[in-house]
Amino acid sequence: MDMTESTVRIMLTAIEAPLYDVGVLSERGMLPGLDGISAAAVLERLSLVKYRNAHGSHIYIRPSGEHRFTTLDDLSETSLARLSADG
Repeated sequence: MDMTESTVRIMLTAIEAPLYDVGVLSERGMLPGLDGISAAAVLERLSLVKYRNAHGSHIYIRPSGEHRFTTLDDLSETSLARLSADG
């Protein structure tokens, strides 16, 4: 098991959503067919996701539908510290 798979497994276990959306955004647009999939299906598609990420696509994995999570990307240490301080 590589670091990506290990990290994704930890995330999926922590979130415990019934279904997930996997976003793969490239210059050509969003890759279809990755919405509302099970945790097992997310893991089955990791090689595709890693390949697309290595070729410049932006990737996200989040619970499908309404959820209580907010995803923040590309934060600097300063921005993260400010968010933490502001609550």
